[in-house]
Amino acid sequence: MNCIQKIFPAILLASWHFLSAYAGITDSIHSIPEIQIRADRLEQYLIGSSVQQIDSQVLQNYQSQSLAELLACQSLVSVKTYGPGGVAGISLRGGGSHHASVIWNGINIQSPMLGEVNFSTLPVSFIDKAYIQYGGSTTLFGSGTATGGIHMLDVLHLDGGLQADISTYAGINHPYAESSSFGISDNIQSAKISYSGKRWASSLKFFVHNNKNDFDYRNTEKANDPYERQEHASYSQFGIAQSNKIILSGKSMIGTDLWLLQHHSEVPSLMSNYDPGVSNQKDRNMMYSMYYKYFGTRLKVKIQTGGFYNQILYEDPRLDPPVTDNKSFSSVNIGEFSYDLFSSLKLGFVLEYKNERGLSEYYNGWKTRNIISPVFSILCKNQHISIVANVRKEHADGNFIPLVYSFGLDLKLFSELHFKGSLSKNYTLPTFNNLYWEYDGFSEGNPDLLPETGWSYETGIYHTLKGNNFLLNTSVVLFQNTISNWIQWLADSNDIWKPQNIMEGVTKGIEFDACATAKISRIKLTLKGRYGYTSAEVLKSSEESIQPGRQMFYIPKHQGYGSIIITYKSFLTEYTQNFAGKRNFDHAGGTLDAYTIGNLIQQYTIPIHPKIRIVAFAKINNLWNTEYEIKHSYATPLRQYIFGIKFLFNQ
Repeated sequence: MNCIQKIFPAILLASWHFLSAYAGITDSIHSIPEIQIRADRLEQYLIGSSVQQIDSQVLQNYQSQSLAELLACQSLVSVKTYGPGGVAGISLRGGGSHHASVIWNGINIQSPMLGEVNFSTLPVSFIDKAYIQYGGSTTLFGSGTATGGIHMLDVLHLDGGLQADISTYAGINHPYAESSSFGISDNIQSAKISYSGKRWASSLKFFVHNNKNDFDYRNTEKANDPYERQEHASYSQFGIAQSNKIILSGKSMIGTDLWLLQHHSEVPSLMSNYDPGVSNQKDRNMMYSMYYKYFGTRLKVKIQTGGFYNQILYEDPRLDPPVTDNKSFSSVNIGEFSYDLFSSLKLGFVLEYKNERGLSEYYNGWKTRNIISPVFSILCKNQHISIVANVRKEHADGNFIPLVYSFGLDLKLFSELHFKGSLSKNYTLPTFNNLYWEYDGFSEGNPDLLPETGWSYETGIYHTLKGNNFLLNTSVVLFQNTISNWIQWLADSNDIWKPQNIMEGVTKGIEFDACATAKISRIKLTLKGRYGYTSAEVLKSSEESIQPGRQMFYIPKHQGYGSIIITYKSFLTEYTQNFAGKRNFDHAGGTLDAYTIGNLIQQYTIPIHPKIRIVAFAKINNLWNTEYEIKHSYATPLRQYIFGIKFLFNQ
């Protein structure tokens, strides 16, 4: 496999030279007005699935926050976090965190050790475009895409000259405890500086965040529900991102993208504890990508190499050893080829090689996994119908993963009415922790685990209604996911926790989406909302404590949000209301209450020069002072205030 790893990029480049010579490249740069690593597989071959693009205004409004906070307020993604700045995983359509892939500029950055990503470490200010893919698509995006995925893109535009976006924010917690008072607890600074000419573009971003996180909360785990101040919960973050894109002669370009992130958080104790926490966690991430793209009349090619490094340092003086150092690195080489055989027939081929490595004090040395994945796609389309078929045959460390495939349909019933549907066979490989964790006195891995397998289905109706100053988009989607050999950690007869393939589960439900935009004179009004009903149940289990028919942990059956955005001249007002239903959190029948939270944003833009604008920003989180829990016995803040100012320069 080491030999393959070394020669794989050379094979891809040789394939490119052969295909480009065959296609007959011509010199032109006019067909590339926007430079980016386009989500090719997402845009071209994911037909029939529900995909939500995060609005650019939403990205701007959440610029001071993490992707975990944005997803919790502006999507049907269920975010499972241990409090502000704490470890945050996600659930899409009732699956686990390891069932939702995270694609950064075409590269899956899920940790091979954990199978997930800490969304608290991802700053929204670094993201130029973001998509939420609802529903499984292992065929296109590989292991870990059983119930959906999050896609993040860096984007640069040509011929824009010098541009700058520099922001600073301050956060204040509303005091409720007797000894508390108003004071700044949160400081955020971010900047994006870019320059682009006719043939190249470059950008530099940075993000700094320091939060004392010492909010007041009502402790419902203690007698009389006293107000208390959160202790040992501060967090800090620093990040740098850099992108470059260059147009070459002909319809081709090269580019690089790099993110460096560091996140340090104190881990608070449970609300039921009388002593503050003593443990800390440091996350260090590096994502990088280098790529070449060719845009021919019929042939399109992307050759990409990249990787993802993750280190988690966990410190707890009560443990032996007091510090655990877990690190992983995934290197990826990808060749994507798309050819328009006819105007109505497109062929696609992807060859991906991934080398995964992981090291922990509880592993017996470095653990590695090599994965080779060829993917074949065929897309047939005309003005009334689009049909796609995708096939993937993965090879992991000498073992062939069973063939997976997917089908998608987009049928135009009337001018603005579409019927869409998709079917996907999925799988998820066991993580390194599941396989290789050595006995530590409490837990132990299981090298005999099987991959999880399953199916995803969905059908939906999508409608668009247009007027002179009015636009309404609506959709209704039915979905179902089945997962077999679901891996769960359980205690054996000796009270040793081990992962086992013990469960079959099914998640199914319905999703409603609506977005209306109207313009009345100088007023622009936008109303949008999503509602999801998700039944996530165990079908059968070999473990008696896991009862079939019960809703899975931390998955609300009912979830949704609604927003109203009013823009008038230089003023913008946005109000968002979120709702999450009751959630189970243990086998004894414990549940967390349903809750609803309101957030208010006010923004005013001041033009002080044709090229310079100042934006004043204010936000109130948890406007109605709702008491709620996301994770059992972990505190969440009451009302908070954020104030900021942004400097914008556009040459």
